[in-house]
Order: sequence, then C-alpha cells, then structure tokens
Amino acid sequence: MNKCKVVVVDDEYDLLQAIAGLLEDEGYDVDAFSSGPSAIKHLKEQQTPPSVILLDVMMPVLSGVDVLRQLRGHEATRSVPVVMMSAADPPAGDIGWDAFLKKPFDIKKLLSTVERYTA
Repeated sequence: MNKCKVVVVDDEYDLLQAIAGLLEDEGYDVDAFSSGPSAIKHLKEQQTPPSVILLDVMMPVLSGVDVLRQLRGHEATRSVPVVMMSAADPPAGDIGWDAFLKKPFDIKKLLSTVERYTA
C-alpha cells in the first residue's frame, strides 16, 4: 500500500474533503488544509517534506501563487513538486509549479498526476 505523503490546500471545504478522501482511499497519507497560512505553518514544522503538494490558486488571505513563492523560498519545501489547481487559466510566468490541473478535473487525471510525483 502506498504511504506517500500528499498535502492538499484548497479553501473550498467540500472539494478539499473529496480530494483528501479519494487520495486516502488510494492509500496516500494526506494532510488537508483550507488556507495557505495553515499549510505553510504545517510544512515548515515537518521533519520530512511531502511527496507532492496540491495547491489551489484562488484562496483568501494568501493566494496559491503567494503560498508557492513562500514554499520555494524555504529550504525544506523548495524542491517539493507542486500541482496548482484552478478553474481559471494557469498563472502566467514561471513561478515554479510542476503541473496544473484545471477545475473541474477528472478523477483519473488527478490520480495520474499525483502518481507521477509519488511513484
């Protein structure tokens, strides 16, 4: 059984719970956060970084882009693959994300994307 750590950050509670539940059913160890600041705090406190981070782009307080910039500036999370998620088009410019999932996304696409970074 797969025990890779996946962090999911999305302010839409129902979607956050659905993604976390789906990944847990697939055997992933999931930490779910509904805000950027709570995810950043958690990630900076961890001894071992996750295998991949799924990060919503449009969130209050800190956008996904702002969260990503902070993660890339922190040594422990600098090289962790980040998959941005949004109903809008991908953020412009090279801001350091590894993949992009356009919402609403297909479950198979979500799983194959996560598997790409945890295999």
